[in-house]
Amino acid sequence: MNENTIQNYQQFNKIKLLTYMTDDIIAFASQKFGQEFYDYMDMNCGAIPEGDYEKVIDPDAPDQFLRMYENIALKRIELVSKKLLESSKEYLKLMEEYFFNQGKKIAVGQIKDVETALEYFHEFILENASISHHQVTCKNENLISWKKENNESNIYWKLMECFTQGLFIESDFQFTVSDNLEFKISRKLQ
Repeated sequence: MNENTIQNYQQFNKIKLLTYMTDDIIAFASQKFGQEFYDYMDMNCGAIPEGDYEKVIDPDAPDQFLRMYENIALKRIELVSKKLLESSKEYLKLMEEYFFNQGKKIAVGQIKDVETALEYFHEFILENASISHHQVTCKNENLISWKKENNESNIYWKLMECFTQGLFIESDFQFTVSDNLEFKISRKLQ
């Protein structure tokens, strides 16, 4: 398997992970909004087919399919979050708890350094590939921080912050994101 194929599989796995978690949130929302909420989500965002990489991704155009499914996955979490929060801000706490617990189920254990923490971040967190340009603002043995060049969704990144807190729970590192989308992986203060 060549490097590009490995990266494609990794991207597909991140899409599937986010889709799995989003589907749980959609199922919860449909209890509030009714079964037609599933149709509403599919009509407004599209859907990602079930199946393994080989079944879902066209081998002649993997990049196009991955970008399309990436956009669908990100739109779906954005829309369901927005709809729940419009009905009540109280749902934010429930979503944050859910994402934290999902990260905790995967918990990566001890992390030796900030570079490894960043690798785990990139292994599990879906970023929009077309706009995921980072501008590193600080880097040392205990910290790496960066800004996004594009203004992406704050709610998505707040949920990913909770997911990463769970993912890193057994380590000395944490991921935080500010309201103006400044990202930081740092060693926890003792």
